[in-house]
Amino acid sequence: MGADFLVPAAAVVLSAVISALVGWWVAQRQILLAERSNHLAAADKIAGFRQAWINELREAISEFQSVATVVGDVRSDERIYRLGTKSELMMNTEDDDYLELVSCLYSYLDYKNLTIEERWQFNAPLVSVSQRILKREWERLKADLNAAAKSNRMPHSWTERGNKDALAG
Repeated sequence: MGADFLVPAAAVVLSAVISALVGWWVAQRQILLAERSNHLAAADKIAGFRQAWINELREAISEFQSVATVVGDVRSDERIYRLGTKSELMMNTEDDDYLELVSCLYSYLDYKNLTIEERWQFNAPLVSVSQRILKREWERLKADLNAAAKSNRMPHSWTERGNKDALAG
């Protein structure tokens, strides 16, 4: 009776252990998927904010340039100052091109005493520095999204994650 009892009992124990391991593995995969999903969602949200910032800065600078280049009235003066200040405030003072952008914006401030031809001379430098800033931010946005996508690659097995966690811990 002892041997007859041990074989089924061992099968039950083995079945329970296998079931527990499979359950644990499935739970680990679900946790990993949730972590990766949260990471991608956060990266996507940040990318959305950065893209909105790029678009808003582009719009502010282009409108500033349009208003500052033509002869205007008091309303134009207000818009020029508002748009110039907005563009300046949107920038990080540590940006490599910050001082050049501010210099370009301020070069328009004496626009009332300048002819249209003289005002047009400020366009090329403003466009050039603006394009550098916007391109750099666009490249940063793309790099951040690529890095997020690469960091969210799913490991081939739970052991790969275990090794990664062991290195991190």
